Amino acid sequence: MTAYTTRIAPSPTGDLHIGTGRTAYFNWLAARASGGKFILRIDDTDKSRSDPTFTQVILECMDWLGLNYDEVVYQSSRFERHRELAMGLVNKGIAEVRDGGAILISASILEGDWMDRCRSTWVDWLGGEMKISKEDKHGLACMVLMKGDGTSSYVVIRGMCQEYYSRVELTRMVRALSCRVDMSEWQAFIEAGWGFELIVIAWGWL
Repeated sequence: MTAYTTRIAPSPTGDLHIGTGRTAYFNWLAARASGGKFILRIDDTDKSRSDPTFTQVILECMDWLGLNYDEVVYQSSRFERHRELAMGLVNKGIAEVRDGGAILISASILEGDWMDRCRSTWVDWLGGEMKISKEDKHGLACMVLMKGDGTSSYVVIRGMCQEYYSRVELTRMVRALSCRVDMSEWQAFIEAGWGFELIVIAWGWL
C-alpha cells in the first residue's frame, strides 16, 4: 500500500472551526492508515489577525481530537522564500511589482498564448478528469502574491507551498468537492509558472 503524506492548514485567526477538524480527521486517517505522515501547517501569514493564543488553541484541539502530527510548519517563517518565488515570476513577466512593494500576477498573462500553455485538465482520484475553463484561468490575473508589508497573500500560499510539498513528498490532499475548481486553476498555474511537478492530487467527498 502506498504511504500517503497529507496535511491540514488552519489559520490562527480564531478558534478552530469544526469543519477544519473534520477535514483534518480525513487527512490524518489517510496518512495513518497507509503508514504515511501527517503535517500540521499553521497559516499565520496575516499579521493583523494572527494571534499566538489561537495557535495554541489549534495545537490543543488537535491533541484533544487525538490527531497526532509528524511535523508543524509555520508559514510566517517562510516569507523570505515566498518573496523569492514571487520575484521569480516577476523576472518571467508573469507578475509585477506595484507601488509599496506588493507583487501581483500581471494582467498581461491574459494576452498572447501564456494561458494556453497552462494545462486544461487534471485527474481527481474520485471525480476523474477535471476540466479547467478559460474563465477559471483568467480569474488569476491581478491576484496578490506578496503584500506591501512583505507578507504572503493567503490566497496564493497553496502555490508557493508546492516547493515545500515536493521536499516533504506530500502526496495527497483530502478536500471538499467544492474546492475542485479552485484547486484546478492553481494547479495549472503552479506548473506553468514555477515548473513544480503536480504531485498533489485532491480527493473529495460529498
